[in-house]
Amino acid sequence: MAVCPECGIELKEGATFCGKCGATINSEKVEAPIQPQMNQVAAENPVFVESDEKTVSSIGNGVLKNVVTGGGLSSLNATLTDKRIYVSGKCLEHSGIGWRYSKVSRIIEVDEVSGTGFVYITKPFLMFMTILMFLGGIISTLVCLSVQQNADPMYVQNTYGNYIIPVAFFILAIIFFIVHFLTKKNIFQIEYAGGRIGFDVKWIRADIATDFQKKIHYVKKLKKEADRITN
Repeated sequence: MAVCPECGIELKEGATFCGKCGATINSEKVEAPIQPQMNQVAAENPVFVESDEKTVSSIGNGVLKNVVTGGGLSSLNATLTDKRIYVSGKCLEHSGIGWRYSKVSRIIEVDEVSGTGFVYITKPFLMFMTILMFLGGIISTLVCLSVQQNADPMYVQNTYGNYIIPVAFFILAIIFFIVHFLTKKNIFQIEYAGGRIGFDVKWIRADIATDFQKKIHYVKKLKKEADRITN
């Protein structure tokens, strides 16, 4: 394939000058090995768009953590380079009715990122039921202790059966608390030209998620300054 060595536009067979930039074409240099170059880049780095990209930061959930949080049998990984953000696995996408899990493989240009932030989603009803069951367990325990103290010593042993109710209350309180913890989401969201994408960072240390957020904006700032200098 004949291409212009100056601007890279495809040339007609036998052309002696470029119709776009006017550069003189040397017949010995017009044949550019496009496909071998592409194959070489793919072989050097099968993930990044450009082979010279440098990894800046990354966050992710393993398969086990993703299953526990409802993400499914797939890990989530987000890698930030000095040019792009690469996302693969189960993540959260924002729709009209809220956040939903989706399996994605996406590349987001750092230039397209318009904002980042954290969204905390909880179900107050579950926490309310946890507190209610816990209080029920305490009250019923106090009632059982009062009955046991006032009972005839000959029948004290029979009063132990009354503790089934407070035990049931405490078990329910634990169940509601566990469900509340597993269903709440700490979403780190990235807003970009194509929409919003999020990662449940509940199982990731807060400082790691915050550091990833800061580095996105830092990379964007550096890239903007570099583009301004180039132009």
